[in-house]
Amino acid sequence: MTAAAAVAPFLLLLLLLLPAAAAFSPSRLPDRPAAFSHRPSFPSSSSALSSSSSSSSSSAFLADLASRFQGDFDNYAQVVSDRAEGLLPGEGGGHEHIHCTLVPVDPGLLPSLLLRGAAEEEDGEERKEGGGRSREEARLAAFYFDGIPERIFRFRLYVLRVVGGRKEDELDEEEEEGEANAAVRMRLYTLGPGLEGALRALAGRPEEWVGGLGAYTEDAGAEADPALRELPGCDVLWGPDPDPVLHRYAYGDGLDPGTAHHAVMAEGGATVPSQMQPGSYLRIEDELSLWTDDFWINDRGFDPDTGDYVYGNRRGVPYQMRRVTELLAAGVGPGAVRRSVTGPDLAWTLGGTHRTEEEYRAKMDAIGGPSTTMNARRPSPEKEDA
Repeated sequence: MTAAAAVAPFLLLLLLLLPAAAAFSPSRLPDRPAAFSHRPSFPSSSSALSSSSSSSSSSAFLADLASRFQGDFDNYAQVVSDRAEGLLPGEGGGHEHIHCTLVPVDPGLLPSLLLRGAAEEEDGEERKEGGGRSREEARLAAFYFDGIPERIFRFRLYVLRVVGGRKEDELDEEEEEGEANAAVRMRLYTLGPGLEGALRALAGRPEEWVGGLGAYTEDAGAEADPALRELPGCDVLWGPDPDPVLHRYAYGDGLDPGTAHHAVMAEGGATVPSQMQPGSYLRIEDELSLWTDDFWINDRGFDPDTGDYVYGNRRGVPYQMRRVTELLAAGVGPGAVRRSVTGPDLAWTLGGTHRTEEEYRAKMDAIGGPSTTMNARRPSPEKEDA
């Protein structure tokens, strides 16, 4: 038997064990398992999900998740630390300065024809369970650079729905078996150009976004092109326990991972068409961890053919954002929200009405200038990610 013939069975076994995307070069990725080789999971022993009342427990989990998953978050402190260590964005191993705004949206205000699965809810009763606890939540989410609300690089709608406690034979064909051990599935929707334009006109005033959403959908009418389009294959699963591999970043930085809620992509990642380069594709991976006042996002994009980074942190360190505000129901009308600053040291990141020009220049000088100027030589993440 030749040496090549002896090795062939082992190569075949390796190809069978690794997903197709394992063609990525591990040497181009951070110090973690080869890209896409680890299938995300949540420990089935979680006390929140292991009893016969798991559906109720999952609804309680969603309620707690929703109480945290709102407001403004910003990673300026992380960027200051990066620059002090000489770490610049991109190949330099540092992070861009980003800000996240999450606005609660009553799912009942969303046009049912725009949401997959809503047609199955004839009278909306499935959105509630005993005691009036919600089984569904929604958020408008915007991400922007450098403390400038008008510099949004991603606008999304997230719809979160209780899934914990369902048996495997109750899952539809598009749902992964891993959902049986998760508590909440989050679906991601892009905004149509008209709707996104209407909300961008309200940049810096997220208290008005829900009203803008309602006004746009009413004016557009049922015959208009969908204002919201689902991102296929990009669902995210939230649970109370960290994945032992994918969330290992949550250990050793002073925060207790046991007090956070954690999320993974339902399918471990997704290959999506590139909007920056038509005809090409992008492989995305994302993990999230959410504490009461800290939100970490480990969002990366790769070239599916070479494994080269397109965006995200080269060292595998999440974007570590601190809470700046809370955005909660104002109680003065459907969809009304009130914005309250809880992190005054970061209030300047909310826009021009919260700072002076001198203060903003000093903040940018402290990190070597705006992140966008540091990314001039590499593809912008502006429209490349999910």
